[in-house]
Amino acid sequence: MFSKEGPSYAHVLVQGKKSSASKTDQSPSKAVQSPVKTDKTPVQTDKTPIKTDESPSKLPRRPGYGKSGVPCKVRANLLCTQLQKEVKMYFYEVKFSPAIWSKKWSTKVILQLYVDSKHLLNQHKLAYDGKSCVYTSKRLPFESEDFDVKLTGTNGGKEWLMEYKVSFKFIREVDITSLNQFIERSRTDYPQEAIKALNVVLQTPPLATYELVGDSFFDRSLGDPRSLTEGLELWVGYFQSLRPRQMGLSLNINSLARPFYQTIDVYEFVAKNLEVRDLSGYIMSDKDRIKAICLLKDLMVEMLHEGRVVRYKVYALSDQPAVELMVSHDPEGEISLFDRYSKLYLTQMKYPNLHAIQIRKSTPEYIPMELFKIAPGQRYRSTLNAKQVSGMRKANCQKPTDREKIIKKACIRHICLT
Repeated sequence: MFSKEGPSYAHVLVQGKKSSASKTDQSPSKAVQSPVKTDKTPVQTDKTPIKTDESPSKLPRRPGYGKSGVPCKVRANLLCTQLQKEVKMYFYEVKFSPAIWSKKWSTKVILQLYVDSKHLLNQHKLAYDGKSCVYTSKRLPFESEDFDVKLTGTNGGKEWLMEYKVSFKFIREVDITSLNQFIERSRTDYPQEAIKALNVVLQTPPLATYELVGDSFFDRSLGDPRSLTEGLELWVGYFQSLRPRQMGLSLNINSLARPFYQTIDVYEFVAKNLEVRDLSGYIMSDKDRIKAICLLKDLMVEMLHEGRVVRYKVYALSDQPAVELMVSHDPEGEISLFDRYSKLYLTQMKYPNLHAIQIRKSTPEYIPMELFKIAPGQRYRSTLNAKQVSGMRKANCQKPTDREKIIKKACIRHICLT
């Protein structure tokens, strides 16, 4: 059996005396009231906090255990773990210049730093929380150090370069002994810092391969994605949390599902949301175009160009269909965008009346919608409709055996448990 423990609460009961004046006391002589002295001095109320024996960081001890009833075994998603007493951890503060506000992007910078500067770190691996904390199992060979990190990539066929200065500063050694003492019940103050450090270490392995959403990890390999309506699908993921409990240190791990975009053609996604069955003779109205812009804006799309995949960010749609949008094309002068890309890729495109996708913000540049697919691994952030919510509820109501398979797969792959 498990009991839910929490902080103690002090209850204060304030009793007031009821008025017991009888009817005989309400005589005319007593009805005459003396002048009331007005005193503008505010009433002093005692707002001193009630003192308790336990500080806010301390938990009350359990008075005892149940003795009546029949004991039974329960299988739960709590994995008992053991922490070696000789384990040591060191806390370093990191700062980025220029500042980075994205947890996913700052993690990329730290991963690249480790690849470039292994020799300066003495091959010691880093556990990063996505903000400003780095933990190591061994002391790094410096008190403070600055690293220059370069990230490179391509966006829309153009190469980009981002340079960052990452500053490391040693803060202190994490007090792991406090956690061992708390588990052994020799101390009552909660070891918050040690628990946070261990959770960061557990979250580090899947960061390189899984999609991070909040504190949960998602990947198509964890379970078969379930199709939702209107171009969405549910990905299976898991979250984990290490906590000291009655039986010792426990890892709570559970599965969940979240909506992601399907990796389908952009025109197919638009057709599903606009409820258009045949796009051959379809002419998009202004109302549908505005709705399509809301669906696609800020979405990452990709196309095949000269044998390699090129990614773009959607900013808007063209005001005119691709067949009516004229662009310069030497030596023929002006030509429609639809005909230009048909000749460029030597392909027969099917939907000339679809509007083109704007891939540049400052200097608008357009490419026909028909050439794009939705890039994989993108979480859907908008509000789900009633049918999608119903499908999501069914997906999250998993059988215990199916949930157990997902948990075991995540444990074996990233937490190295069997």
